[in-house]
Amino acid sequence: KTHDFSYIILFAVYGVDSILTIVHRIILKENIFEPHRKHLFQLMANELKMPHLLVSAIYVLVQILILIGYFCVEYKFIYLTVVLLLLSTLYLIVKKRHYHLHNQSNVLELD
Repeated sequence: KTHDFSYIILFAVYGVDSILTIVHRIILKENIFEPHRKHLFQLMANELKMPHLLVSAIYVLVQILILIGYFCVEYKFIYLTVVLLLLSTLYLIVKKRHYHLHNQSNVLELD
């Protein structure tokens, strides 16, 4: 009713990760309700061996910067659109570059 989309910006980083991970799992024809390790933060922590606290800090820092930017701009809808497109692009680049590590770790677990 209000056409206020401000709340979406609060979940930009985690929302992009979650939604694109669900889309990825649908493309792979996986059951999205079963456990998995395909989120970007899991890829960073498990396959890239980044400390969990560092991954969390990166997510929080990016989200804070996005929120600060949101309150500083005049055209909030355009800002939100650009941020979501940039986050989605970054997600796709990182996943494309490093997803093979996830597949390799799954093969090793099955051996």
